[in-house]
Formats: sequence, C-alpha cells, structure tokens
Amino acid sequence: MARSHDEVSSPEQDEVLHALVSAVTDRHLEVPAAMLLEVARPFHLLIQQAFLLTHPLLRPWVGDRPLVWAEMLKDDGAIDRALRLLSGSRTPVDPEHRRATQGDR
Repeated sequence: MARSHDEVSSPEQDEVLHALVSAVTDRHLEVPAAMLLEVARPFHLLIQQAFLLTHPLLRPWVGDRPLVWAEMLKDDGAIDRALRLLSGSRTPVDPEHRRATQGDR
C-alpha cells in the first residue's frame, strides 16, 4: 500500500527529523540545508540506496544512522516534512538583537 504525502510519520522518524533540524538551526545553516534538500528531492531513492550501500563502511563511526536515514527516505514525504520543519524554524532576526550581538562595527 502506498503512503500518502500527508500521512503522519512514525515517532522515530519525527525524532530524527527534529534532531536534524535542530543541528542545522544551531549552526545557522537553514538556507543551505533547504537548498540541498530541494536539489536532493528527485534523487531520494538513489540517496537511500547509497546509505544502504555505505552503511557497513560507516558503521564504526556513525552507528546505524545510515539505516535510519535510508528507512526515512523510503517515504516520499520525508524531504517535504524536513523542509516544512526547516522553514518553520527560521525566524526573522530583530535588527536591534543583531546589533547587540555583533556590536557596533
């Protein structure tokens, strides 16, 4: 049975997506990450297979993460959910806050 794009994902997938978005936003890389996800969208099945292929080589360093990511990419809506989370995490920066954190240059 095919899954629809609007179907709710599993809690494990949501955890992984939230961890990914949190790591990206902590580094202030929302725009490059969104661009990468948009470019990767047509190739999600190929990327999934690459994760499965490289898992045995990467396992000592990253554990089972490639398998989790490959499982997520089986779902056509995973990239869309990640993009929605990224776009929701971007908040406009207040000019006063920017000046206070960067100082007067």
